[in-house]
Amino acid sequence: MSTKNSELATIFHEMAVMLEVLKDNPYRAKAYYKAAKSIEKLESDICSLAASGELEKIPGVGKSIARHVDEWCREGTFDEYEKLKARFPAGIFEILNIPGLGPKKARVLYRELGISSIGELEYACMENRLVELKGFGVRTQEKILNHIEKIKVYSTMRRAPEAYRLAGEVKKLLRRYSDDVYLVGGLRRFQEVASDVDFLIHVGEPGSVLSHGHLEDFEDVRFVQEDRILAKYEGFLVDIRISEKPVGVSQLFFFTGSKGHIEALRKIGSGLGITISSDGVFVDERFVDITSEEEIYNLFGLSYIPPELRENLGEIEAARDRKLPELITDKDICGIFHIHTTYSDGSLTLDKVVQYAVEQGYQYVGISDHSQSAFYAGGLKEDDLKRQRDQIEVVRESYPQIDVYWGIESDILPDGSLDYSEEILGMFDFVIGSVHGSFRMSSEDMSARIVKALNNPYLTILGHPSGRLLLGREPYDVDMNRIIEVAAEKGKIIELNAHPYRLDLDWRWCRRAKELGVPVAINPDAHKAGDFNLHWGIMTARKGWLGREDVFNAKNREAMQRLMKAKPWMG
Repeated sequence: MSTKNSELATIFHEMAVMLEVLKDNPYRAKAYYKAAKSIEKLESDICSLAASGELEKIPGVGKSIARHVDEWCREGTFDEYEKLKARFPAGIFEILNIPGLGPKKARVLYRELGISSIGELEYACMENRLVELKGFGVRTQEKILNHIEKIKVYSTMRRAPEAYRLAGEVKKLLRRYSDDVYLVGGLRRFQEVASDVDFLIHVGEPGSVLSHGHLEDFEDVRFVQEDRILAKYEGFLVDIRISEKPVGVSQLFFFTGSKGHIEALRKIGSGLGITISSDGVFVDERFVDITSEEEIYNLFGLSYIPPELRENLGEIEAARDRKLPELITDKDICGIFHIHTTYSDGSLTLDKVVQYAVEQGYQYVGISDHSQSAFYAGGLKEDDLKRQRDQIEVVRESYPQIDVYWGIESDILPDGSLDYSEEILGMFDFVIGSVHGSFRMSSEDMSARIVKALNNPYLTILGHPSGRLLLGREPYDVDMNRIIEVAAEKGKIIELNAHPYRLDLDWRWCRRAKELGVPVAINPDAHKAGDFNLHWGIMTARKGWLGREDVFNAKNREAMQRLMKAKPWMG
């Protein structure tokens, strides 16, 4: 989907929400929802279609909406959108981000209590004004307050793509003062979410940097001491440590941390006469000129520990015993699974997906649209499955250089069963089972639900196993250790969903999967072209101690063919 298509689809979706909240015209709201969905799935550029007079061929785009599209393509906006925005309190969109508060409930809050911002909503909850409100009540009010507290915390956090983007921009700004600028701290060790970024910078005369004029690109500049600046950049906390001497390896190592990792090494060093500090590494009080981080670990009798593993979670013991894994890399991935097409809620056709996979050099690709219960995502009915199966065969013949596997992302229903009969499930090459609803079960019930799904012989991969959305939704309450143990017993695969909003399986559980021999599939969960990036999933896997041998889709084409034929997950 082109950028223009995405932008316009977002505008039409916003208009539908605004009309629904304002209750101006419910039919008009539905029309904008429908138009937004159609434009999201377009492969052609919307403005090119406008120029050629072909807009009304798009489902859901009639004469009126076509006029809006044409005006937007020429002017960058259109009159009806601007008028609607002027009437609609922008803060309501923030309210709509609270789970459970859709347009209908937002309309009640706005019309009955005049609430149009998060602050007003919080105050109303504190005064118990939602208790008697239709459709709300005590429990709903408590949940809203809890979510508002999370929003306050999340407002200081950034997901990995945004955090590293901001870190890159800050690094460019700091290079105005020095060529020696180094990312350290948590982001060098990889973090799925971050509230700050740390840098080391060498400046011969620190005083020349410590001035408001020279840091005009930063917000809220605070001077702590001569060798350190705390500031903000786009609301992101920036911690800059300044050195009058060129930044050495020992400084890079020390400020990368983690604190627990450094302290553990210091304890070992106390018996070896080794001291580590921000000033460098000393052996028997004599400064050691260190040229690489490998040398530091060698002094302790350890093999090199990559930054991602420096969390004091057993990496030092493993380095001592020479048992650290060779971590997975982007180049190790041979194929991708968990991809949605236009058959359900994806924006790329089946042919386009396979073509893209070929261009990326993948040896195999696994298609897995949503199952029938996922009506909200255009889940596939039986007739849809027959059509897709036929097209899969055509695509396989068209692209012999790649293996195309046919799968499904089946909802794990509340009782633990999968969509479709066993006869239909048996048609697929693989089945991803995922929880997409009924998140509020007890830990016992949710665990039993997923365990039952894992006992289904047709389930191949457990998708996004905790259901979390980073900075958006907490994981559901589940006994993850039990889930991994059952997956090991049944020969199942667990997904590490590489979408940066998920990164689920959490890296903290990856190591447990590795210990029990449960293969981990690093999947993109792709719905559009921009979703195919596995980088953040790879980084999560590395932090979770995973090597190539632990990753399901790091197998080459021939090995995957043998596995798909044997289907060990069938039991």
